[in-house]
Amino acid sequence: MKSITIIIPVYNEEENVKSTFAKLEEIRTQYSGKYNVELLFADNNSTDDTFEILEDLAVENEFLKIIKYSRNYGYQRSIFEAIKNCYSDAAVVIDCDLQDPPELISQFIEYWEKGYKNVYGLRNNREEKWVFLRKIFYKIINKLSEIELPQNAGDFRLIDKAIIEKIKKSEQDNPYVRGIIASFGFDSKGINYSRRKRKFGKSNANFFNLLNLAVNSITQFSTSPIRALSLFGFFVFFLIFLAGVILIIFRFIYGAGTEYFLPKGFTTTWLLILFSVGINALFFGIIGEYVASIHREILKLNKV
Repeated sequence: MKSITIIIPVYNEEENVKSTFAKLEEIRTQYSGKYNVELLFADNNSTDDTFEILEDLAVENEFLKIIKYSRNYGYQRSIFEAIKNCYSDAAVVIDCDLQDPPELISQFIEYWEKGYKNVYGLRNNREEKWVFLRKIFYKIINKLSEIELPQNAGDFRLIDKAIIEKIKKSEQDNPYVRGIIASFGFDSKGINYSRRKRKFGKSNANFFNLLNLAVNSITQFSTSPIRALSLFGFFVFFLIFLAGVILIIFRFIYGAGTEYFLPKGFTTTWLLILFSVGINALFFGIIGEYVASIHREILKLNKV
């Protein structure tokens, strides 16, 4: 019998843990006899009673497993490490706040049975903050990145064992999980749904967390910013080279100390300044190209 692990990252979710467990237990009961379904809660070192509540539930339910991190590693890292500790044929990732409907997991499994390795939810409607900024983020990353991320897709998804095994071979301190999964290129399927409003507790996804996530995702999966800086360096060097040539021409045509703003020492001083700035810009451009090359090789290693 195949197995499925439902991964639930949690941090200070004492008001939601029991209701989430009850909903997911219904899913487990629905598939009993067909799949071995276990629940894996990844506690990101909660400071409330989340872990204690989970411990009590685990005593009564052997199918419930808990990972407690030694410190708060952040949302993406907690999912990444939980997937690495998954040994099932498939894993489902769902938040503990029940904004993503657990009943959609049945459709995830249905498409997984049809052969899709990555089945994810697409949020049609969202009753959240920063929705406008999220849309801008997806447009930017799809323009800059070498991979394409589905707009309005979060981490609520099912992934096959083939993806799980690849993630286990990846080593990243600041992983962007949905980007890593998209970079593998397996057959994927998106399912539309309406995201609910959080009923209990406070979301940990503030503006700065989302900004940090955006920066990590762009720097991990795109060399476009480095390439832009490299091209800028070459362009600056070219302009400075032209400016130097023009200064030399003016010096020979008009001489020094004339009414044409060329006092003695002016040409020499500015040529030295422009030369040093130009060389720096050129060197930064070359270094940028090497950094981009190293970045691409690291990405290839993580995809093996």
